[in-house]
Amino acid sequence: MAQEMMITSGSVEAARAEEFQVAFRTMVSERVMRQPYVQQCMLVHHGGGRWSVFVLVDGTLAQRTKPTHDVPVPVQVFRDFGVEPTIELVDVSIVFTADVVRDRESPATGPSSSPRPADKGKRPPTNG
Repeated sequence: MAQEMMITSGSVEAARAEEFQVAFRTMVSERVMRQPYVQQCMLVHHGGGRWSVFVLVDGTLAQRTKPTHDVPVPVQVFRDFGVEPTIELVDVSIVFTADVVRDRESPATGPSSSPRPADKGKRPPTNG
């Protein structure tokens, strides 16, 4: 599976930050996460009025799926606030998820001493 990320960024007036977050939450729940190719979506505040929307997708499935909107939803949310955002589409090389890392090494149990069945043939993590 080829993963891609669309990063949509722009500056929103500080006085409208809360309204922007509500619009993002609504957009994600009603439109973005219903797309079969979307894996994750997040709103990131850089400080000041700068915001970015990161959408992680299965690129192969996204290319095979007919778009349901003329304008990507994250772009439209920024435009609804009078902002013409920048857009980047990037290939994702590696994704770490917290549950995998926590399965391998937990503060309560220390480093994992044996690989999980799916990890046979791989070396367990070492400390140092």
